[in-house]
Amino acid sequence: MRQNYFSLYYCPCFTFLAILIITINTGNHNLSDKERSLEQARSLVESGKNDEARFCLLESLKEDPDNHAALLILGGSYFVDEKYSEAEMVFERLILMKPGDGKFSIALFNTLWKSDRTEEALEEIKRFMSAADPVKEKETFDQYMEITNSIADDLDYDHD
Repeated sequence: MRQNYFSLYYCPCFTFLAILIITINTGNHNLSDKERSLEQARSLVESGKNDEARFCLLESLKEDPDNHAALLILGGSYFVDEKYSEAEMVFERLILMKPGDGKFSIALFNTLWKSDRTEEALEEIKRFMSAADPVKEKETFDQYMEITNSIADDLDYDHD
């Protein structure tokens, strides 16, 4: 039976919501139109209205196609709805923009893992570790080490 390592690392939906909340709740109550749009999308996702959130996000991305927060929320909304191929495309786009960013790598890893694409998920770990700054991304490195150790332990157990 396939071990689920999902509890060992960030879930994209929690990651993108936390990042967005931190970004928006900076004490500035005079939000720009872009920030209001992201806040609306975040609220829609929290309410389970992912289709509406995606429409809002895609409209925002027409004006700012490289907006990391909007892309992360978009990918997370696809992930939550188990639309893994769409989530993968969004997370891969983010990784192309910032190859050494842990939250983007974790999001792609989760998506590949949940799609039962184990080899590709493990390749994402290797890619990230070769591209990222180990000091700056220590938390992600630690999580990936925990995951790989758990997988190795399971393989040893299966062979006994």
